[in-house]
Amino acid sequence: MDICKIAIFGITGAVLTVILKEEKSSFSLFTAIMTCILIFVLILPLLGEIMERIKEIGEGLDIYSEYISLMIKALVTAYVSMFSSQLCRDFGQNSIGDKIELGGKVIILISAASVMEDMADRIMRFIQ
Repeated sequence: MDICKIAIFGITGAVLTVILKEEKSSFSLFTAIMTCILIFVLILPLLGEIMERIKEIGEGLDIYSEYISLMIKALVTAYVSMFSSQLCRDFGQNSIGDKIELGGKVIILISAASVMEDMADRIMRFIQ
């Protein structure tokens, strides 16, 4: 099971980080970062499965491919910004984490603006 691998990596990394924090704090930081990266690498194939399912659903519902690609980009942006901002918070850098989240939200909003423009255009054509 994937969650078992993720949990084992996470717990092992957390224990190593705590042990190394008292011995060599620089290695502790490196261990924590590497643990987070390894967990993210384990999650990537699962995210790929989600993307494929979203594409299949979009094709089945006859939704425009540009909308599906925008939705996938928004999901990836949300996951990456959330993951990296939480990593910054783990290292006590709350303000940097907040700015990463803000950047992710702005990028998602910019992506959504083109969809909103298209929808407004369609509504106007429908009304006329």
